[in-house]
Amino acid sequence: MKPDMYVYLSPSLMCNLRHTFCFQTSFSTERLSDEILYKKLLPLYPRIKTLRLLGGEPTIIPGMIEYIIFLGENYPDMQINIVTNGVNFDREWVALTEKYNIIVSMSVNSTSECVTDSILEHGDGKKIHQKVHDNLMLLTQAHNNSEKSLVNAITLAVCDKTIKKIKPFAKLAINSGLNVIYQFPCEMGAKITVDILEALYCVQKMKLFCIDYITIDVKSSPCAGKHLGIVNDIQSDPSFDTKKQQFLLACDPKKAKERVISSYENYIFKGDNKFKCLMPHIGLSILANGDVIPCSSGTKYVLGNLYFNDIEEILKSDARRKLQIMIDNNCYEYCWPNCNNNFFPATSQKEAYYCYSASWKKAFDDANYANVINIIETSGVISTTNNPEMLYCYAFSLHMEKQQELAVNYYTLALKNGFSEFWVRYNRGSALKEMKLFDDALRDIEKALLIDNSHGGAYDVYKSICQKLNKATSL
Repeated sequence: MKPDMYVYLSPSLMCNLRHTFCFQTSFSTERLSDEILYKKLLPLYPRIKTLRLLGGEPTIIPGMIEYIIFLGENYPDMQINIVTNGVNFDREWVALTEKYNIIVSMSVNSTSECVTDSILEHGDGKKIHQKVHDNLMLLTQAHNNSEKSLVNAITLAVCDKTIKKIKPFAKLAINSGLNVIYQFPCEMGAKITVDILEALYCVQKMKLFCIDYITIDVKSSPCAGKHLGIVNDIQSDPSFDTKKQQFLLACDPKKAKERVISSYENYIFKGDNKFKCLMPHIGLSILANGDVIPCSSGTKYVLGNLYFNDIEEILKSDARRKLQIMIDNNCYEYCWPNCNNNFFPATSQKEAYYCYSASWKKAFDDANYANVINIIETSGVISTTNNPEMLYCYAFSLHMEKQQELAVNYYTLALKNGFSEFWVRYNRGSALKEMKLFDDALRDIEKALLIDNSHGGAYDVYKSICQKLNKATSL
């Protein structure tokens, strides 16, 4: 049987750090028994395509090195991924990574000792910072010398203490040829603040600056509706190209070996215009207490427990089959509403466009507007949807592809359905200006500036329209 399963395994919640932004509420030292790891899971191992080893912190869990050697020696086709904070990822772990082609995601979270110190609840920030960055250099060297990619990405958790380090972190990554994940705490339930929204602007700018060398992924889905249009804002800045060149000249940029950051996207069925999450069929998440759930995205739907059930019994259970049937029939009541790894299923039971969101949102973030249009039109729901985010993205993409008249129509629908009035009027006004409908354009831009009179891009459009109408500016 060809391996096809994507399995998350958290042998224990024990961790050697306590970050101020951490979402974990338990750091129990309880660990899955050897009977589970070496006996009960044996029937599952030949079926696993990707095993993502989590914690807590995997490198401090007793017996993990021996466990990885066991997997690497007996199941060479299994792709092992490790998520680590890097403190203990020393030469022994790097050697293990090289030998078994393990892919590592390292949560570095800082570029300076003082920031490391500020985001830790306790511990010596200076020593911890030095350890993490020394180990990152060891791993990067091994990654560069290997034929295969050994690093998935390095991560910075964006919070009030790390916002100023977004740009230095991008420099660290591009100088090493490593992909980046900026993890916004709103995914972990934190309040969305003005600082966080401003940080999104900086992150998107880094993404555009580094686009020819590394991939930057932004995990901030609850903010998505608040920062659409930022990319256009950045690119419309007359000094954008100069700033990008200045940034790259200050770096020693290297291209990442692979530009794809691991995600669920390979586990969403795409064919005949039908998209669906496959995790209930090929995914499992095994927790430190022995519980087995369908995926790692917050569901509390327990399929069984390895202390009381065999893995084959769980795979063939009525509970798993029930969930598969429910998902196949677009019923997502057991899923986490804010799932950001596929297509936000719990809020999309009635409309097919959410099955496409992982694709069109990524295309939008990458400024691939022609692809956004193609994906959304393929979904077949654009003529009936009342989702403001999709309508706005579609309108903006049409606008960028010089289809202004159609863009104006969909901007209007986005506004009617509740999308941010400022962004709609600003961009609709810009499209109307390009169509030489200056009076209509002026009305939109004036209303946009009444909402936010500090926006430089909107004010520039306003001045340009006034010049065309030979009208003095009044705002």
